[in-house]
Amino acid sequence: MLKKPSHFMVIAVFTTLFVYWLKTKIPQCAAISNKTRFVRVNDDIQDASPTPEKRTILMKVTAYCLCRKCCGKWALIPREKRKTAAGDNPFIFDGVAAAPKLLPYRTKLRIPGVGVKEVDDTGGAMRKSAKGGVYHVDIRMESHKQALEWGVKWLNVELQTQQGETR
Repeated sequence: MLKKPSHFMVIAVFTTLFVYWLKTKIPQCAAISNKTRFVRVNDDIQDASPTPEKRTILMKVTAYCLCRKCCGKWALIPREKRKTAAGDNPFIFDGVAAAPKLLPYRTKLRIPGVGVKEVDDTGGAMRKSAKGGVYHVDIRMESHKQALEWGVKWLNVELQTQQGETR
């Protein structure tokens, strides 16, 4: 006599089949890490699981400066006390803001036309984009004029590991 399958077994089988169906039938979906989580990145989906070879992701790339227009109430903090979300000095212009759920702090990115930058800050626009499945990075610039001139660009950004290798 066969035993009746447990609810956990039924859920596990259903989840596995559903994930397989999403990956094969809906090309706009890709799994991220080991979680059953799917994102859509502007019709150009990249698998975000770590791999040893070079990995690029299409991202919305904008720019900001440290003025009141760009930073709001955070610009009112005295210069010597201002910090990024990761605790860095924002007046060293080597960082970008991103949604930490998609791009954790200290992730290094090679941005075309800019170079290597480190995720050290976040912002509401980046977190809102992440909820829609869009990778969005905001480059910290020295002046408001530079930030405006940058505008909004969609670029293939390369992710890097701490040792300089791509992941």
